[in-house]
Amino acid sequence: MLDSKRVTKLLRRYLLAPPKCMLCGSEDCTASLPICSGCFPKYAAAALEGCDVCGAMPVDCRCFEVKNCAALYWLFNYRRPEIKELIIRMKHERLDYALRFLAARLVDQMLIKTNGAPPFDCVCFVPRSKRAALYYNHDHAEELAREVADLLQLPCVKLLSHTGVKGEQKQLSREFRGDAAKIRFEANEKALVNGKLPYKTPLLVDDVVTTGSTAGECARLLKERGAKYVGLCFLAHTPPHPS
Repeated sequence: MLDSKRVTKLLRRYLLAPPKCMLCGSEDCTASLPICSGCFPKYAAAALEGCDVCGAMPVDCRCFEVKNCAALYWLFNYRRPEIKELIIRMKHERLDYALRFLAARLVDQMLIKTNGAPPFDCVCFVPRSKRAALYYNHDHAEELAREVADLLQLPCVKLLSHTGVKGEQKQLSREFRGDAAKIRFEANEKALVNGKLPYKTPLLVDDVVTTGSTAGECARLLKERGAKYVGLCFLAHTPPHPS
């Protein structure tokens, strides 16, 4: 049963302030779907697009892996211009209505793939650098993780920290991303108990996966500190360029 605080939160979010369209910003949306009628065909096309490699929908795609991650959950192909623009906007501004909707879709997929029993005991996230978080006044990966955790009724914990090393992953070629990831992230010592994680099956949240180097390195850090099983959920996958 929903408690009074949760009911109030839902009322404020969906009834008192209906969401804007997450793709174009229009206010012509219903309370249940943050996509206007004009943008819905674009969203539907993006949601139904199969993998570039195997043609399968994200829920069924098995053609790529992320090292140290036992299970992957994702929604879109990042090459879709409307999806790319949406995620860029998420990096720059708070889009709570979109994050909640997309988190629900990720959780739906998770429930399908785990027969209704996700094996996770907490939700964590790939952290943004302090510099970027201060500049934009938010961390979109953390916000998405909190929405996923709320829907799964799990704690959202900052298990990883950004070391502060400068440079954006997107500016690096695929072959150098792995080395960069190794110096940009570390375990959050404040979240550890006697040097170990108090959680054994964390779900790691990110926005976009390209080579998987960043998420794979973060998962390695979690396993190094005691995690036994790491799942990864993210919004979009960047397909490899044709050779």
